[in-house]
Amino acid sequence: DNTVGWKKTEGTDDPPSCIIQFQGKPYRGRVIFRSEPRSWRTTVYYAQGDEGDEVVIKDTYRRCELRFNKEEDLLQHIHRDGDVPGVARLKDWQYIRSADGKLLQKGAGDDARVKLRLVLYDYGADLQKAQSVNDLLKAIYDVLEVHRTIYIQRRVLHRDMSANNILMYPRWADIKDRKVLESMPPLIQDILDGRIRPLEQRVAHCLLIDLDHAVLLDTEEAHMELASRTGTPMYISRSVCAGKYQGCVAAAPMPKLEGEAYELYIKVHGPARYHKFAEKDSSTRHGSIPPSARSRTSPPPPKFTHRPEHDVESTFWSMLCTLLRVRPRTFHGEKHGPPDHVAWLWDILQKHAIVPEPNPLSDIRRLIFDLDSDMWCKYFPAEMADVAILVASIAEQVAPEYAFWPTQPPEDHLHEAVQRLILQYLVEHREKDILLDPNHLRPTKAESPE
Repeated sequence: DNTVGWKKTEGTDDPPSCIIQFQGKPYRGRVIFRSEPRSWRTTVYYAQGDEGDEVVIKDTYRRCELRFNKEEDLLQHIHRDGDVPGVARLKDWQYIRSADGKLLQKGAGDDARVKLRLVLYDYGADLQKAQSVNDLLKAIYDVLEVHRTIYIQRRVLHRDMSANNILMYPRWADIKDRKVLESMPPLIQDILDGRIRPLEQRVAHCLLIDLDHAVLLDTEEAHMELASRTGTPMYISRSVCAGKYQGCVAAAPMPKLEGEAYELYIKVHGPARYHKFAEKDSSTRHGSIPPSARSRTSPPPPKFTHRPEHDVESTFWSMLCTLLRVRPRTFHGEKHGPPDHVAWLWDILQKHAIVPEPNPLSDIRRLIFDLDSDMWCKYFPAEMADVAILVASIAEQVAPEYAFWPTQPPEDHLHEAVQRLILQYLVEHREKDILLDPNHLRPTKAESPE
């Protein structure tokens, strides 16, 4: 690729820097993300033009026979009727060609891929750079609001929610004459402030990126793509990983907001959204009737399709992995590695793979849902005991496979359940935020003896 000229960096810790050519214009860039060498290499750069304009450049390889929607088309579709805060916006894109004008290509046959470059206006920071627990949870709340917005209003399902694709502390570019989607729901800051900000000020605490695997629903091709298994191994939902519905049928009721959290929610959203998910009586969960315990005589499960709840589960895994790694500033333990039970949990999470032929033992992450709140407390520093209880409550909501239910709850019911739990925590911990040290993360395994 002669459009990227690498430069020497001073110091071994400096990220690689380069000059990137895009449509005849040079950008000074530095690498901020690079995928695993064994994969089809995706590289993301933060870059500046000669006029001081800042952009994010994403280089990736795409299958020549792409069956589903292209990322650049989906981004334009999402923002067509106004910018959706919290979703990266596309500036431009192009295929990359060699000096003789041919498309840069790797692989052959069905695995042939061509290189393309997307230039984005917006970027943000890795979730592990969170300065506090509340900041991190605000980002998770908003990414669920953004996800349900593009699913319901723009009919796009992301399908690869992961800690790699959910950013926080977004750098949201100020673009002249760009309008915000008028029907954009309030975000977490609006709720906590008790007032809805004007549209032009409604910036999210998150930034959702990388729509390589996203699908535009209500198209002829959508049902085929929704039946496929795709995602990032560490964060993919259990059912999507198996290509078959997995999970229990027992479910917890829709969480009820209490006190100030309820008042703030109603003040901003009004009662209609809250009561949309209300339990009708003691037999319902999320406003619908769950199935009885499945047995050998139960009817066969419905045919698998990627559902919005599966993306919520992937968001849960992303949140969990981040909360397990961040270190409170007041925590000084684990200098030589985590306790055995924490190392065991990390071993399960990090080694999880999407196997060609799934079997009942290929995804033992299901065991994690057996942990109760007391058990969860043992996986976090003492300062984060309330966080552990929150994780346990969210896990209880995520554990079921709602596709088994004979009557279906609203499509965004699991978004709502998780968001309510986060909102209740944030309101109760306004003055009890836990400051983090993003430069020193908790270890995932014991140090090797010298």
